[in-house]
Amino acid sequence: MQSSHRAAAALLLFLFALAGLLGGNDARASDSTSDADSTRLIAKGVIPVRVLSPDSLRPSGRGLINVRVASADEPRSVWRPLLGLRARQELLDGVFHFDPVEPGRNWIRLRSRAGLHWTPSARQSFELRLLNEFRKILEPDTELDLDEVVIDHLWWRRVWERNGRLYTLKIGRQDVIWDDGFLILEGHPLDGSRSMYQNALRFTLRKEGRELELLGIHNPKRDPLVLAGDEERALADANESAVALRVRGRDRWRLALIWKQETDFDNDRPMIKTWTLALRREADRGGGNSIIDELALQRQDGTAADGWALALRVLAEQQLSERWRGELGGFYYSGWQGGLSAFRTPWGRWPMWSELYIYTLIPEGGVATWQNIAAPHLSLRRQLFARRNRSVDLRLSAYLLLAPQSDFEMRGPLYQAELRFQLASHLSGHLLWEMLSPDGFHDDMDGPVHFLRWQLDYEIK
Repeated sequence: MQSSHRAAAALLLFLFALAGLLGGNDARASDSTSDADSTRLIAKGVIPVRVLSPDSLRPSGRGLINVRVASADEPRSVWRPLLGLRARQELLDGVFHFDPVEPGRNWIRLRSRAGLHWTPSARQSFELRLLNEFRKILEPDTELDLDEVVIDHLWWRRVWERNGRLYTLKIGRQDVIWDDGFLILEGHPLDGSRSMYQNALRFTLRKEGRELELLGIHNPKRDPLVLAGDEERALADANESAVALRVRGRDRWRLALIWKQETDFDNDRPMIKTWTLALRREADRGGGNSIIDELALQRQDGTAADGWALALRVLAEQQLSERWRGELGGFYYSGWQGGLSAFRTPWGRWPMWSELYIYTLIPEGGVATWQNIAAPHLSLRRQLFARRNRSVDLRLSAYLLLAPQSDFEMRGPLYQAELRFQLASHLSGHLLWEMLSPDGFHDDMDGPVHFLRWQLDYEIK
């Protein structure tokens, strides 16, 4: 295993060196290498998306999606480096239910990514990116975990146009994000934010502001493409397969249907099939003000779950002044109550609402299992500084967490404060603090509970 780790590390270093040699081009002019960038989306900021679309900008619910339109004047063959290095430290105080003796955690994580993006023509592109994230747990003191070296991206894309229609076909290991990740974002939640890829076939058809997307996904419980490290590490609770169809109209509504099957051959979890019908609407009221609402109705069929489940969210964004922006919203994921089953988000198990609370949910169904939870929430955002490629932004948020299954018993108020900063064209970071004051639902927790993280992220793409 040590020799395979050394060989994979050598390959990762080779890609770093090769990407560095190619890095003489101005990477600032290049667009994102995937359909979305996981770090920036999880941070709920502006989401860069590399989509060939006639649309210029469209709201994401957490900012704007930057859309790049293909040009016939582009070079016929272009190589671009993909380099990334992310350092973060996270401290958790009193969060963990599964270790009452030592409920705190303190760890440092260092993620490195290296690869190449090749565009042989204006119609085709290929991408390969390798990844490793090792972790040192300081509290309790644990041996250094070198983690695995894995293939994070390996995809081919073809674009063509006919009769005013734009067709895109993308096959392979790729990031797949629908809107701001309410239903689809994280392909394998058990490896943290190390990666988020799906093994997918994605076909889209666009014409005059309308869009049709057909998506096929198969993610095995364990990664068959581990280059070095633990080949038996579980990335999800089961083997997951899905077929999804989504339609987007001109007036900013989206209708989606997702069929998903989860099969665990280890027999740790029973098989389940779900059909999820979702409707999303975005209303732009002008002046930077908007409303987003999303509803998902789910039919479950399995030995452990058989019935209907429901999830919904609403978000109103208002420009309060030149620098202040306000957000008022709420979300609801059904539990086992009132004839409903607990909602099973297709691939929405990520810290969409809270970094702290994804760990608090572990005993209720797994990390980031958003079910049997609801909350109204309020946020204020302000840009503190902006000059050229440097900026500092502040976000203050408050949630009132409830448990619908227990007659909407209080989980407790959750508070968040975040400073997000851009230090240079390739260097960004943030400082995030969260605090939960446990209430009646968490009678086994001593409060308050805290989460603190700092992060620095250097990336060329």
